[in-house]
Amino acid sequence: PDSGGMCNHRFRNGHRQEQCARQIAHIVDKSIRKEKMVHAEVALVEKMMSYGWFRDIYNAASSFHATIMGNDVGELDSWPDSYGKSPIKELRSFAYGIRMDLKAVRNAITLDISNGIVEGFVNKLKAVKRVMFGRASLDLLKRKMVFSDLCFN
Repeated sequence: PDSGGMCNHRFRNGHRQEQCARQIAHIVDKSIRKEKMVHAEVALVEKMMSYGWFRDIYNAASSFHATIMGNDVGELDSWPDSYGKSPIKELRSFAYGIRMDLKAVRNAITLDISNGIVEGFVNKLKAVKRVMFGRASLDLLKRKMVFSDLCFN
């Protein structure tokens, strides 16, 4: 049968298993975001919904996505309470983290500003530093960052 490009091989090593887990996570993400899916992907999500643990995680992720993408902060206040007592340890931990950082998450919903540009620049700087480790001075690093900014942005 056609799997639509999804994993259909036996797991012989951790790499293939990890690759399949990533593919499944990508498909589930598409489903939560209501993106277009092929028949095999829809069938996979429907099959996974027969597992209680998956259904709990899927519903939590769907409701959190709807809350974050919406602008009703009231829903955010009740979300950690709804999932904070889940039998799934990772879901409880995530709900606890949201509760502890509720102000920042609330700001992400209500404000139009973001520190994404700064985070991107810091990520780029760290990548350049890793590549140049042990090879160059701080002067060259500065020049490389300025030059790459002029050429590629």
